[in-house]
Amino acid sequence: MFLNKVFCLLVDYEHRSHQSTLNWNCHSGKLAALQDVARATSLAPRATRHVATLTGKPFVYTSCNVIVVCCIGWVLKSKNYLKFLKSYLEDRIFYVKLNDAYSCFYDIKAGVPQGSILGPSLYLLYTADVPESESVMTATFADDTAVLTSNEDRVEASKTLQTHLDKVHTWMNEWRIKASALKSSHITFTLRKQDCPAVNLGGELLPHCNVVKYLGFHLDRKQTWKTHIQQKRDQLNYKYKSLEWLLGRKSRLSVENKTLIYKCVLKPVWTYGIELWGTAKTSNTEILQRFQNSVLKAIVNAPWFSRMEDIHEYLGLNTVKEEINMKTKIYKDRITHHQNKLAQMLSDPPKTRRLKRLHTWDNL
Repeated sequence: MFLNKVFCLLVDYEHRSHQSTLNWNCHSGKLAALQDVARATSLAPRATRHVATLTGKPFVYTSCNVIVVCCIGWVLKSKNYLKFLKSYLEDRIFYVKLNDAYSCFYDIKAGVPQGSILGPSLYLLYTADVPESESVMTATFADDTAVLTSNEDRVEASKTLQTHLDKVHTWMNEWRIKASALKSSHITFTLRKQDCPAVNLGGELLPHCNVVKYLGFHLDRKQTWKTHIQQKRDQLNYKYKSLEWLLGRKSRLSVENKTLIYKCVLKPVWTYGIELWGTAKTSNTEILQRFQNSVLKAIVNAPWFSRMEDIHEYLGLNTVKEEINMKTKIYKDRITHHQNKLAQMLSDPPKTRRLKRLHTWDNL
C-alpha cells in the first residue's frame, strides 16, 4: 500500500516541493510549529480557539529530506530501487525479550523500523496528503499533529473542528492509519469560563483538558506559560538533587567544572523553547531566575549577602531575561534569512493583539 501511495505522490511531487514544510533542524522546526499555533491562538480577544491534538504511536523524527528526494529519484530511474524499498518494508519480524525469556517471532504488518534513517522520510511521504480545510489550521511535526480552528461562537468552532476530524478519520481508514483517542486531547484557548462542546475522532470522545503537552511545551488555555514554566522548575529541582553532590557547596570540583556541568545538564532544560515562553510575565520567568540564583550561589559557595549581578558576571552567565533577548534575536535572524518562504513569514509581526500579551518579537 505504501508503494502505491508513493507513486500517487510522485505526480504531485514537483508541485508540493514548492510548498514543503520547514526544511531545517528539529529544534527550529518545533519552534516554527509552536509559533504557528501560538499566533493562531492569539488573535481577537473575543474569539474562541478550539484545538485538538492527535497523537499516534511515539515516533522519533530525524530531518533527512535529502534522502526523500534521493529515494524518489531512485524509484524513477530504476526498478531495482523499487525492490530495495519493498524489501525494506516487507517481511520483517520481531520478538520480545523479558529478562532471560524470549517470545516467538511475529510478523510486522505495519509501520517502519524505529530509529532508522529512512523511516522518518517514508513516514512523511505516507502522511503528505493529510486532509486540509480552509478554516482549520493543521500543524504537524512527525506524528504529532495539532488541529486548530477559531470562532467567536464556541458551538460553531466545535462544528468546524468536528467536520475536519471526520475527514481525517475517513482518510486514516483509507490508508490504514490508527490514532488513539485516549492519547489525544482537545483544549479551548479562551479567557471565558465555558468550554467548547466535545468532539470525537472515529466515534471515540476526545478528553478535554485545560493544559495540553505538544512538542515538549505545556500549553494552558489562557496562554500564560505558567504551567510550562512550573513544570520546567520541577524538572530542574529533580535534576539538581541528583547532581547536588557535584554542584553543591561541599563539592571539591573546581568552579569551572561546576559551571560546565550546569551549562550542559541544567541550563538546556529551561532554555528549550525560550523564544516562545519568553513572552510570559516577569512573575513567571522569575521562577526560573530564582532557581538559577540558588544554583550559582552553591557553585561558587557564596554567602547570603552576595549580589547576584556579581556572581553572574564572575561566571560569565546571562540572566533569564538576557537569555530570552539573545535567543529571540538569533531565532529571528535565522528565519528572516531562511531560504524557505514559509519560514520567512514567521518573522512578520502579528496583525492583531490579544489583550496585553507580549509577542515573540517584543523581547528584542
